[in-house]
Amino acid sequence: MSTQPTPELASSSAKHETTDVRSTPLVFSALVLAVAVALVCVFLIWFFGRLENHARRHDPRLSPLVGSQTPPAPRLQTSPASDLARMREAEDQALHRYRWIDKERGTVQLPIDRAMALLLEEGLPETKAETPDAKGPRDESTDKKEAGR
Repeated sequence: MSTQPTPELASSSAKHETTDVRSTPLVFSALVLAVAVALVCVFLIWFFGRLENHARRHDPRLSPLVGSQTPPAPRLQTSPASDLARMREAEDQALHRYRWIDKERGTVQLPIDRAMALLLEEGLPETKAETPDAKGPRDESTDKKEAGR
């Protein structure tokens, strides 16, 4: 097929359409659509208002004895950044201070740096490893219970 115009079409007898699209049906369709959208919006406003009224009438009333509606712990954090800062401050205080744990027994808490230095100087305490019997470690209370069976 050739894309070149044929002599018949190229002649001056060929004309274009002189009529435009009629605007009346277009305007009428746009108006109908706008009225339909407005009616749907009004209906939805009325319908949701009716649902709210129905819910208000049929929902159970809270007792005045209920008091606070605070849920039990654990609750959501309202300011996580400040909670984290407080927690880190408390950890730092626990790790970097001296304090008595039990004065009567002479138990103290050392700062972590000092405790690690002491551990390097003195080493871990040695424990005596006992070799268990072939049956494993036993005590008298276990022996008595088994003898009664």
